[in-house]
Amino acid sequence: MSIQNNFCVIDIGTNAIKCKLFSNGKYITLRNKFLSSSGFDNLDKDEVLKYLQEFMEEASNNNISRSKVYICATEGFRTSTNQQEINDTVFQETGRRIHIISPKREAYLSVIGGLQEIPADKLTAKNVLYIESGGGSTEISLADLSSRPPSIVATVSLPFGTKRYDTKDENAIYYQAVKDFLKQIQKSSFIIDDSIACVINSTAAARVISAEYTPPRFNPKITMLKQQKMSVPRFVAKLREIIVHKENIPSEKYWLNEQDQNGFIGHCHILNKLFFELKKQRFPANLNSVRVSTTIGGVKDGLGFLLENSLDNIEDDLRNFVLEITERASHSFIEKKNTEVCRGWLKQYQDFYENRTHRYLCKTENEHLEVKDENDNHIIYETSHKVSVKCNKTSTGNKIYEDLILNAKNSGHKAVRFSDEVSLDLKLRIYSACIKHGLEMQNFQFDEKMLEQVSPSTQKIVKNALNGTELQNIIVNQCRNRSGL
Repeated sequence: MSIQNNFCVIDIGTNAIKCKLFSNGKYITLRNKFLSSSGFDNLDKDEVLKYLQEFMEEASNNNISRSKVYICATEGFRTSTNQQEINDTVFQETGRRIHIISPKREAYLSVIGGLQEIPADKLTAKNVLYIESGGGSTEISLADLSSRPPSIVATVSLPFGTKRYDTKDENAIYYQAVKDFLKQIQKSSFIIDDSIACVINSTAAARVISAEYTPPRFNPKITMLKQQKMSVPRFVAKLREIIVHKENIPSEKYWLNEQDQNGFIGHCHILNKLFFELKKQRFPANLNSVRVSTTIGGVKDGLGFLLENSLDNIEDDLRNFVLEITERASHSFIEKKNTEVCRGWLKQYQDFYENRTHRYLCKTENEHLEVKDENDNHIIYETSHKVSVKCNKTSTGNKIYEDLILNAKNSGHKAVRFSDEVSLDLKLRIYSACIKHGLEMQNFQFDEKMLEQVSPSTQKIVKNALNGTELQNIIVNQCRNRSGL
């Protein structure tokens, strides 16, 4: 890895903010910054900013420029009610955006990161049942190891982690998640090899397995590197034993302090439920023959691996865009003597940089916002991890559409697709919101003649959205097409 490709990856999770530096061919994992509040309600804005600035300072000390600091966020940030406020503050203070990744993207990055941490000679299976359990969500994936990086055959995300793991309707949620998981495998026609392995990214799993080997002290990395393993039946039996005796867990056996105990029980509860449901619904492989091992790699490691191998391509895209936009800005200034236009190009470059980075960090196949117009006078926005969001179609103004598009963008969506029955009036209002927030249209092409067919209020909304941005957007789209984006 060349010196100019030094970079830093920061992952904002539910329990902690994690950081990994990639500097001069060396990897430096910094100590986690644990959060005082979870993101299911409100994150502490000042605390998040403080920890990010500390990590950025450490990155600078390792010759990593601020423009090469990539910040991603998962479930805790996805569900935080003040996520936009935090993102705006962080951008204002540091010049970097927080990129919120979807559960599907999180699962993919976790698999890539987790498996990269395991020595090649220690993982000989052709496919892996991979479980990542964090503070706010748990992802279960089936990975095909015949490609590099591994490809994901199926993945589902459950809203359970150490911060929330015991709810009254949890059985139904586990049942549906595993059902969807098995349906994805069946639909893919993927044949699971007999040599399937099970890898779990959870310190609780590492503690359970390590307790069998009684090392002098607990270290999840040692457990992972030695690839200490345990059969699924024995592992599940240990989980159940811990859950039954949770009031009297021998702390010394599992190397637990007071802060670790609740999270340990939470992860054991989640893993027990998952394995029970997988067996109940007859997971294709014989679970009794599968052995469980652990890893400590995660989202930051997966993202680091992808960036390490693709950063040159990203920089090439940006350089091409700069050349294109500089040439057009020069012509514009010569022809119109308009400095405001040149300032507009500068902002377009900044927006393009952030959008290009966001698309790379957060991209997921076929992830778009589906808009449907139903007869019950409501609009349903279907997303990858929300069943539906409804709003009254008679709402005044355009703010409700802008808010929904913004929420979709923050949830990791990159584009909007309309169903056939959506009215032109609604399409144009959402199109206007997409212009403002930078989402693409997959099956809609704007034409000025459309304005003659809609209400005066919609005409005004569209014209306001296009005012001062239409020409710039046309040029940006040309640049994107030229770069193959």
